[in-house]
Amino acid sequence: MTRRALRLLAAPVLAVTAIGAASSCSAPRTGALPSRPEAAQPPPTSARAAAGLSIAQLDHGRQARFATCAPPACPAVTPKTLAVDPARAATAEARADPTPRSDAVIAQSLSPGETLVIAGPQAKLPTAHRTAIGPEDAGEPLVSEIAVGFPFGSAVLTAAARALIDAAATGDGIRRVDIRGRTDNVGPTAANDLLARRRAAAVAQYLRARHPHLAGAEVKVDGRGVCCYATENDTPEGRARNRRVEIAFERVPTDL
Repeated sequence: MTRRALRLLAAPVLAVTAIGAASSCSAPRTGALPSRPEAAQPPPTSARAAAGLSIAQLDHGRQARFATCAPPACPAVTPKTLAVDPARAATAEARADPTPRSDAVIAQSLSPGETLVIAGPQAKLPTAHRTAIGPEDAGEPLVSEIAVGFPFGSAVLTAAARALIDAAATGDGIRRVDIRGRTDNVGPTAANDLLARRRAAAVAQYLRARHPHLAGAEVKVDGRGVCCYATENDTPEGRARNRRVEIAFERVPTDL
């Protein structure tokens, strides 16, 4: 066959090949990856309300996601508290409260003229605020008594308590000091007994440090909790009055 004839025969073949290629481009690709299915949408608001469902956040940060849930299975907000190291908290409390924390330590902290009373009947004190006005009262001791309050669970003297003690301890002739620690009725008896003695010891320490003229006086330190209330414990005000230390100063009378 001549070259012209061969070219005429090849033209239809090329046309058919081009048409086939075009058809393959327009046809869907069976080997392609399937499209991603649409994410499931939560039911409409009205439908959720009717079913008693809620939208809640699950997890946090980059893992956070939202989903429908039925109470009470839905996540709930929890109260947040600051992390506290018990050891550090105890150390901080010890720094703030320098008073002894056991009977043995309290006894060691007393001066030679001071006595710690842990049990037994309370000694009866002479009548408070007596004044020698006649021969029959010659030599009769004069007793003045004060009471200082304490915060709940504390044996630390407040500024008001220190000022009251300073005013009462002023002057000469004090030969005996009775210090009686007390508590309210909140908490175990043993814990309140120790707290009452710590409060009394705090007063004794303050008197010794602040008023050296009392070095020759006899000092009795007594502490008892859950007893000897000044008033009822059924109100916050009443319990505050019972958290106290009573201090009686016995003086030698002087000539008027």
